[in-house]
Amino acid sequence: MTRILALILLFFPAPAYTGAWPRETGRVFTAAQLSFAELADQTKDGYNSLYAEYGLSDVVTLGGKAWSRQDGQYGDAMVFARRSLAVSGDHWVSGELALGVRRYASGAIYPMIQPGISWGKGFGSNFGHGWMGIEAVYGLVPGTGDHWTKVDATLGLKPDNDTHLILQLRAHDDWLGRAVTFAPTYVRRITPRLSVEAGLTRRLNGGAKGVGLLLGTWTEF
Repeated sequence: MTRILALILLFFPAPAYTGAWPRETGRVFTAAQLSFAELADQTKDGYNSLYAEYGLSDVVTLGGKAWSRQDGQYGDAMVFARRSLAVSGDHWVSGELALGVRRYASGAIYPMIQPGISWGKGFGSNFGHGWMGIEAVYGLVPGTGDHWTKVDATLGLKPDNDTHLILQLRAHDDWLGRAVTFAPTYVRRITPRLSVEAGLTRRLNGGAKGVGLLLGTWTEF
């Protein structure tokens, strides 16, 4: 199994931010992001996030994430385990389970659970290796009525070893309403371990649309 996975990753390299692909055994990836915007109704939009994952084996990735909304309504801290469920050619399917806590603006903290599933596919092009993927999660805070659904669709291109070009469509539905956001980003490696990320966010639905800025860093070791 290990040889098969290694060969697939050789011909269809996974993106640095792996999604459905397993993290290479013994390797670590971290990301920090800051996204902020002011919508047409003067409300804040965006988030702050920290993310890390570790390749435990050729099919299991462990990780953690902490994030909060820019408007302060809530934020989460969680740990997760992701396992590759199926590999067919250059198609990958993985399932994950995250456990953690959600903190609300009132200061109340409750346990949360968030299962998810993801699909990814690598492809070649005249402009370099590429990938596409869909990640879907359903989360809830037991006993509170708070639950949410989140789906991200990603198209990425790696024209050279130091560059990632990423288009992402994000859909999120929770007790605050529905949000659909388009986010193009550019990632550039500046040292063997560190990359910087810059992009835009565009809120596509609702009356309070707006354009925001996304900044981040990636590290790999």
